Amino acid sequence: NKPPKDIYEFAWHYWNENRGKDPNQVYEEWLKWKHLSNFSFSESELNRYQLIFENNKQFIKDKKIFDIGCHMGLQSYFALDLGASFVSGVDRATEAIDFATVLLNFAEYTNHNFISADISNTKFVSVVGEDSNTALLISMFNCITNHFQVLEALNETKIETIIIYDNHKD
Repeated sequence: NKPPKDIYEFAWHYWNENRGKDPNQVYEEWLKWKHLSNFSFSESELNRYQLIFENNKQFIKDKKIFDIGCHMGLQSYFALDLGASFVSGVDRATEAIDFATVLLNFAEYTNHNFISADISNTKFVSVVGEDSNTALLISMFNCITNHFQVLEALNETKIETIIIYDNHKD
């Protein structure tokens, strides 16, 4: 299976070419020309989607997801598209968090909450983790230095599954 592409495509269109503009206006304009787009996922994007989401559907469908380092919410979007019951996303980039809410609303999802906070704050991780079943840690280990403490904090919550994907090469 392939990831849903419309919201993904719009997210990158906004983020790379129209950031700072009114996302509602950019979305309305994008809807007019999206049928002309020749966008397609790269092989690495398809492989990443397969590894993270398709291979882990049983840990996503009907689960409460904690998306740590969610940035603009694309992984949260994929989780909701696969049937997650709720997504809590956290990232320290306020602009990305604000856009994540708008993006998932465009996708007609309301079962989400995005918070701007320090993802290395283990107390915060513990609190949000208490109300989640599955944690997503996607390409965020290069953003924090206390990896083991964050994982320990998650381990002490009600989280049943942690899905980790990070291909950072440094």
